[in-house]
Amino acid sequence: MTRAGQRMYGQIAWVSAGRLVAAVLQAVGLVLVARWAGPDRFGALSVVLGIATVAQTTADLGLSTHVVRERAASPHSGAVRRALVLNDRVSLVLGATAALALLGVGAGLDRTYLALLPLAVWLAAERNADAWLGVAIADGDARLNVASLLGRRLLLLLGVLALTAAGVDPLLAYAGTAAVAALTASFSARRAMLPRLPAAAAVPLRSVLRETWPYWLNSLATQARNLDVLVVAALAGAAQTGYYSLASRVTSPLRILPTSMATVLVPAASGASADELRPLVSVVRRMVLCMTALYVALALLVPVGLPLLLGPAYANAVGPAQVVVLGLPFAASASLLGALLQARGAKTFVAQVALGTTLSCLACVAWGAAEAGALGAAAGLASSFLLQSGVLVVRLVRVMHHDRADDPVVSA
Repeated sequence: MTRAGQRMYGQIAWVSAGRLVAAVLQAVGLVLVARWAGPDRFGALSVVLGIATVAQTTADLGLSTHVVRERAASPHSGAVRRALVLNDRVSLVLGATAALALLGVGAGLDRTYLALLPLAVWLAAERNADAWLGVAIADGDARLNVASLLGRRLLLLLGVLALTAAGVDPLLAYAGTAAVAALTASFSARRAMLPRLPAAAAVPLRSVLRETWPYWLNSLATQARNLDVLVVAALAGAAQTGYYSLASRVTSPLRILPTSMATVLVPAASGASADELRPLVSVVRRMVLCMTALYVALALLVPVGLPLLLGPAYANAVGPAQVVVLGLPFAASASLLGALLQARGAKTFVAQVALGTTLSCLACVAWGAAEAGALGAAAGLASSFLLQSGVLVVRLVRVMHHDRADDPVVSA
């Protein structure tokens, strides 16, 4: 195996192991909050987290992915720091806007949302930390990225346990600790990455956005699926929203492993020829097979494990949770295939597929929620994963059969 191959596998091992532990920590934290807050209040938290995730991606403007790819392709490029400075400014605006929105909703509609006000800080700082840590990923320094993530998730879990035991409202405990953890990660990431970067280049904003918009569109379309809880809330009521949000949100940490691997694949596959792409495709295939086995095993455990963890109030969430978990192999496949195609230059195509399948996802979730509540909505979500994965497989097969003699870079 070449040195580059060893480096890539080492990054995958570090990121995968770290993200797996982080997923467990995050899932435990959400399960505890769901149990202590009850279905209705947990549904409110899920709505905010869903909207927040879309807001984070919208404000990111594709800069995070651009930083990784640009740093990997041109380590001395001043465009990287220019992109990160822009990300800092956008993050401040995002946090202020989120705070005003939560204050307005909490004061005018439901005071539950006032307890979630610290999530405005988390919203801005979490995404900012990830953008700066993209430099470490591109440099092959996966350990720093993993350490930051594990620190955030561990602090969040411990904070929820300590504050709730002290009598603090579970939602406020979750939101407050998340804000502190994200701020700590953001400041630490900036301090560690700044010495590595050359001065910011005088790159016009228009030029930066021209490079980042396909990444932005892909991320936005993918994260827009988090509006699914809002759709279910509008059509199926508070209780069904709580059951569905448990299935979609508590299982979402299970996607961290393939999505973290996708982050590593972008710099590894950038500029690769068709021959060089084949070993990476084999890695993706093995990862999907392993994740499928894991997801099937978890789906079999849901009927016993979920009521045991959450109590009888969540018995109706068993079916939706099983359906979502069985759809996760396709979600994992879509994340990994999309990363390979982006690195090969087909970033516009990947973005278009993400947008189309997200629109179909929200439509299917709406139809399913109206017809069969949480279970129908879960089926709609899983079907969107299947559709996206299938389309990307077809495209990657075309890439692999392209004329390798000319070593083209596929463009959308």
